[in-house]
Amino acid sequence: MKKGKCIVCDSKKNLISIYKKGTYCGGDEDDYSEMQICRKCVKDSEDYGLCGLCPEDVAFHMEDLSTDGFHYCCREHIQDILPEGENDGEDMESYLDYVTDPSHWPND
Repeated sequence: MKKGKCIVCDSKKNLISIYKKGTYCGGDEDDYSEMQICRKCVKDSEDYGLCGLCPEDVAFHMEDLSTDGFHYCCREHIQDILPEGENDGEDMESYLDYVTDPSHWPND
């Protein structure tokens, strides 16, 4: 991926590639947008974040991350942080609906 600049502060250092909206977890060049964000800005951003279980060299749009109330994860990894018994069938679906609703997210 070609090096650019941070979409927030125009820095050219410590850049992280941003996945395209709707990407759950990738790794393929087709999954990347042409945008990058620096580590400082992704940490402070309300629009972009990191999956706690994906490599730290990729950022996601916040709409593509789910939370258990403490950690953010892409939808591929959210099952890895769910409490025991919450990861099957209807319970899983209702739990994911709950944690992906921004009204249930912690206010930082």
